[in-house]
Amino acid sequence: MAWLLALLGCGLVGVLGPAALELWPSLRASAGFGSLGIGIGVGAGAGVVLAWRVPFLLVLDHELTHLAAAVLMLRRPVGLQAGEEAGLATYGAGRGSAFILLAPYALPLFAWVALPLLWVVQADYQAGVVGLVGACLGFAAVRIGIDARPRQPDLRTLGLVPSVFGILSWGPLLFWTPALLATLGVDGFRAWVDRGVRGVVQVLGG
Repeated sequence: MAWLLALLGCGLVGVLGPAALELWPSLRASAGFGSLGIGIGVGAGAGVVLAWRVPFLLVLDHELTHLAAAVLMLRRPVGLQAGEEAGLATYGAGRGSAFILLAPYALPLFAWVALPLLWVVQADYQAGVVGLVGACLGFAAVRIGIDARPRQPDLRTLGLVPSVFGILSWGPLLFWTPALLATLGVDGFRAWVDRGVRGVVQVLGG
């Protein structure tokens, strides 16, 4: 299952990666790009400080991401423990174990949680929400950078090689998507997918 997840991620990167590069100039030119960039910087800085002063929060984010992935796989959350150096998320039996174990190393959970605010808050506060999404992305990047070590039990359980492929494929997709939605909206997301599909059709068509 770990290899299947990794190969699926690599396939999606092959399809959507070139389209993301094509859309990068549009993202940079968007009104929200500055807010997103500032947010990423603030979130990354906060992640570094919290890793030093309050490491419990990074462990909590890691374990909450496990539980969120379990819920997405229709597993029942059972318990959550988080300490200064380690934590444990427990959930009911079922499918999707590879996704649940890999999620904290590729999924910026709270950036996704913050996204719906863009469709709720008034226009005057949009820049603040975009900055919040960026801050969540920056914090998640720091936390994942600290967590993604070969000695991690999650990665050893899945196997280091498929785990590396999974992180390097799914991570960029799961970080790029909220950044794109926050700056270019649903239309930007559709344009990304459309360009990716057209690229594949052109390659297959010769």
